[in-house]
Formats: sequence, structure tokens, C-alpha cells
Amino acid sequence: MSTVSSETEVESASASEHLKVRVYDPDSPLRNLRTFLADAFSDLGQCMELSWLLTIRDIKGQFRQSILGYVWAFLPPIVSSLTFIVLRSTGSFNTAEIAIPYPAFVIIGTLVWQTFADAVQSPLRAVTAGKNILIKINFPRESLILSGIGMCLFNSLIRLCVLIPVLIYYQIPPSASWLWAGVGYFGLVSMGSCISTLLVPLGMLFQDVTKGLVLIMTFWMMLSAAVIPLPTEGTKAQLMQYNPTVPLIVTTRNALLGLDMPLLPQMIAITFCSLLVLFVGWLLYRLALPHMIARLGM
Repeated sequence: MSTVSSETEVESASASEHLKVRVYDPDSPLRNLRTFLADAFSDLGQCMELSWLLTIRDIKGQFRQSILGYVWAFLPPIVSSLTFIVLRSTGSFNTAEIAIPYPAFVIIGTLVWQTFADAVQSPLRAVTAGKNILIKINFPRESLILSGIGMCLFNSLIRLCVLIPVLIYYQIPPSASWLWAGVGYFGLVSMGSCISTLLVPLGMLFQDVTKGLVLIMTFWMMLSAAVIPLPTEGTKAQLMQYNPTVPLIVTTRNALLGLDMPLLPQMIAITFCSLLVLFVGWLLYRLALPHMIARLGM
């Protein structure tokens, strides 16, 4: 019996050596920055498979009880576009003259804008929806944010079903500038994810953040040149001058339409800055999340 017991203890000790033990203490993790960053990147690498599974789950569940299904992915920007098209045709909404048909201008603009809006809201929505899981289970928390970004990318691919016919109808041929459109989409997703990640700690505690974003995004859209040409003077021009989404949206749309891209340098700079802020936001997310979980679990 003693031999069996001894062998069991050895096997248990051997198995425990493969388990990752994580110890939480009241000291700031930044006291040992190297260990903090090593743990952060280790968790990021381990959460890829889980992020993919969560994204698939969300994609299947998003439209499960919906008659129209995936049509809801591109229906809101289409309805918004038709609204502005009708208002402009009746003279209720005036814009400056543009070199391309206004329907193509506004449809592409709203489709591009919706990618940014999804990137702002989806990661925050994914984390707040998973609050109960965060309290009960210890897993790489980055997987929730990545699953939100995955949903944003999936919806953007669905919207290609609208974008491609528009380009074909208005006889806009493929060009090398479409590569810059890809960079613009990457910048929009990076900036939106950056904002969402920074808002996660507040969004987990207060539902007002998620609800307030809906109102803010509606107002923000009107100042992003998504539905109107970029003005050259006036108060609106001054406001758009300091709107970081303007170079991204204008350049992405112009790249798709084969037009000049005067704001290309600004788009590249904003994309790079968004990646840097997203990295900082991710680290702040890791620092704040244990405190948020402790408060939610009280």
C-alpha cells in the first residue's frame, strides 16, 4: 500500500508541475515590468484559439433568432445612405458638388464608417456581455476583446456584398489604390478597437457608457465626412480638421473610387498612432481588469 501511495504522490506532484500557478498580490504589477509584459504576451498567444471559438459562437448567435439573418450586417448603413440620398434629391439636405455620383459617395462612406462604429462598440460589447464569465473563470481576458474585433471584421466582409455591386454599377474599375483602402480599413479597426479598449473598465461598471456611445457615434458620423464632402471653410470645417476619423474615411473612400488621396500622410500617421495607443490601452486593460472583477464580484 505504501508503494502505491508513494507512486500516486509522485504522479500528483509531476502533474502539478505542468499547471500554471498565478498569484495575485496588492502590489502593482508594474513593479516588475518585465514579468508583467512577459505574462501579457504569453496570454495573448494562448488566447488565439479561444478568441476564434468565441467569434464563431457570436457569429452564430448574433442572427440566430432573426428572419433577415446576416442582412442586418449591412442594412443599417444602407438605410442611412438612402435617407441622405432622398433628402438631397428633395433639396432638404444640400452638399457641395462632387466629382462622382452622390449615391456612390454616400453608400461607400457609410459602409466605411460602419466598420469604425463596429470597431468602437463590438469589443466593449463582448467584454460587458462576458462579465459573469470573467468573475467565475480564469482565462486570458484578451480573448473577449479579440472576439469583438473578429465580429467587426466579419461584418465588414459581409458588407462587401453591397460595396462590390456599387463599384460595378458605377463602373469603377479595380486599381492599385485599393491597397491603400485596405490600410484605411486597418486604421479604422485599430482606432475603433483602441477607443473601445480604453472604455472597457468604465463600460463594465456603468451601462451608460454603452448606451451613450450610440448617441455619440450618430453625432460623430455627421462630422466624419462620411455623408458630406469635406468642407473648406466654416465651423464644420474647423471641427472636421481635428477629427481623426476624417483622413481615414476620406482616404479609404477615395482609394476605392480611384480619386486623389491628399490626406494619405495623415491616414498613415493616425493608423500608426492608433496602434501605439491600442498597445497602451491593452496594458491598461490588464491592469484595471482584476480590480473591476473584484468590484463586480462583491
